[in-house]
Amino acid sequence: MYWIKRLGLLDWEVRFKHGDKEGETKQFYANICTVQEPRFCVLRLCKTWEEGENSAELNTITLKKYALHEISHQLIAPLKCHATMRYTVEIEMDEAEHAIIQRLVNAFFEDGA
Repeated sequence: MYWIKRLGLLDWEVRFKHGDKEGETKQFYANICTVQEPRFCVLRLCKTWEEGENSAELNTITLKKYALHEISHQLIAPLKCHATMRYTVEIEMDEAEHAIIQRLVNAFFEDGA
């Protein structure tokens, strides 16, 4: 929830799932599935982390990095949505781009200045 609040993504419905690495997501420690309209996403975090050369060390910093990575997909989802639409006009891309930029400004300067 920290990054969702920090990046001002409170206009999204977010569901969290915690589970083992299985099915389609078994190669990931975390992933996110977003739906632009309505603004909805499911953030999945793995409960178990494998030991071995390809595994990440499980600690607070690692978890925060994974969370920020996945929430960044949510942040740019509107821009990606417009980019993949067949009939997007430039103004829609500009608006989506500026909305992302403003969320970043607000995240780093609490007053938005």
